[in-house]
Amino acid sequence: MIGDFATRLSCGLIRLDPLLLNTGDERAAVYALRILLAMTGGIAFLPDQARSEALFGRLRAGFLCATLSRTVVDSRRSGIFLRREARGLPAAATLTGSTLWDGRRRITLNDSSSALLIAPLGTAAAKRLATGQGKAPPSLMRAALAAEPALWHAGECLGLPGYELKSAMVEVRPVVSPFARFLPSFDLAPAQAVAGLIGAAPVPPLPFSGHSAG
Repeated sequence: MIGDFATRLSCGLIRLDPLLLNTGDERAAVYALRILLAMTGGIAFLPDQARSEALFGRLRAGFLCATLSRTVVDSRRSGIFLRREARGLPAAATLTGSTLWDGRRRITLNDSSSALLIAPLGTAAAKRLATGQGKAPPSLMRAALAAEPALWHAGECLGLPGYELKSAMVEVRPVVSPFARFLPSFDLAPAQAVAGLIGAAPVPPLPFSGHSAG
């Protein structure tokens, strides 16, 4: 279901087809929404079932802008957009070795000779990026990019690794946060779908044939 109704538009911005709200299988649709909310917000656990069902019902009732599991849900005529909210982002920190940033990005420093800081791009820097790609409202793309990890040096923003900044010094890989530590066999298919959606590392196969956490 995730592969059928979710599209990655840019760093940190997911679009859901409104048809997800009327698939005829509400239980599966709500579960897909919970996974995407946790992944977008960098949360290790899926949001509460009752609150997720309430949000799903509100999405069906009309357009809205709400927040759940650190994820902004912005429903418009052009689609349902998910992005990380601006609150609670990590403070600027020296980049060393390999770091799991905000539960969403695995950042690896390949050149230890550079004194770099990792911090959110921020609204001001995001406004300078070219976001008029026609895939989503520019304001949404800027808001999503503002919450992404950027490299900073001596108070100057060097850019977003892998987006506008192509550098061998730093590697940034998306992380499927709800399945990063524990992946039961019944979640293997949605985990693979989300990994493909955001360009994360492929989910490894199960260690034993027929193995189930249940």
